[in-house]
Amino acid sequence: LGNWLLPEGYMWKFGPEGDRPRKIEKLVSDLIGDEKATEFWRQFRHHYITEADIARIAELGFNSVRPALNARLFLSEGDTARFVEESFALLDSLVSWCRKHDLYVIIDMHGAPGGQTGANIDDSPRDLPELFTDGRNQDRLVDLWRKIAERYCDEPAVAAYDLLNEPLPRRTGAADQYAHLVEPLYRRITAAIRAVDPHHMITLEGVDWSNDWSIFGEPFD
Repeated sequence: LGNWLLPEGYMWKFGPEGDRPRKIEKLVSDLIGDEKATEFWRQFRHHYITEADIARIAELGFNSVRPALNARLFLSEGDTARFVEESFALLDSLVSWCRKHDLYVIIDMHGAPGGQTGANIDDSPRDLPELFTDGRNQDRLVDLWRKIAERYCDEPAVAAYDLLNEPLPRRTGAADQYAHLVEPLYRRITAAIRAVDPHHMITLEGVDWSNDWSIFGEPFD
């Protein structure tokens, strides 16, 4: 379910000035002001995906959906980071609709704190994979996944937690520089999840748009 909880520039047909969520948000704020922009996004998130969409997906024969999450929508940025209950309520609604219509939910961390790719798809603020250059971002990601797992530990409609979407492209040099940090971070997140949820599947993606699996050693879960 792209573009809902993480707006993507190519889906809006924007150029470089609106290629990721924070830039799209700035365009909207510059156009209508901060107050109206806040209301715009509230309405957008409540109407872009509805139960009717989930019912139609089920009717077409699909068995799962994969909502793409932007971490800062669920855990605010800055020194006083806090969990955003309104965003979790949106995810709760999706899960309840999927349960009703016999669909599974694969929760996808599409935009991790600081960005896991350094490209537009992860909402990185400076085109750098700052998830791997700032330990505070890793701590926040671990905390967020634990919070998600606590919330859905007993939810049968949730199929899996997809810990990071397509980390570290090779074409920018990011994979060569930081790939050795990915598995240790996966281990930390998995341990945090397993402390509260021993049941749900965890999916792990390789680097370079999830094409390179050489980063993995022995199984750890």
